[in-house]
Amino acid sequence: MRNIARRLRSHPTPAEQRAWQVLRRLKAEGLHVRRQHVIASYVVDFAILNHRVALELDGGVHAMEFNAAQDGARDAHLSRLGWRVLRLPNKIAFSKDHLLDAIRAVVGNGPSPRGEGWPKAGVG
Repeated sequence: MRNIARRLRSHPTPAEQRAWQVLRRLKAEGLHVRRQHVIASYVVDFAILNHRVALELDGGVHAMEFNAAQDGARDAHLSRLGWRVLRLPNKIAFSKDHLLDAIRAVVGNGPSPRGEGWPKAGVG
């Protein structure tokens, strides 16, 4: 799994590149963010370790029925391991303020922004 994570870090999507530019600055706020982090048998796009939050940026492929079912099973497994999964559409990564608001809402124990005013993952 580590080799897969390493390969994914070497070839990020444009959304992952943009998100990483924003998320790595959260260290100043005490949030330890890792990209392409291995959790059990999965590699999540980003992990905020000290809050056990897995952030997944979803492109249009995640809206397809098969992928949505796989995502649901994966999210359930991560949840059983004590992780909160935050899925956001790729286009949120290109809006620094929206991305930071989403992260801060989750780590600040606020309501999860998933599905509340965000476009569906298949749109972006």
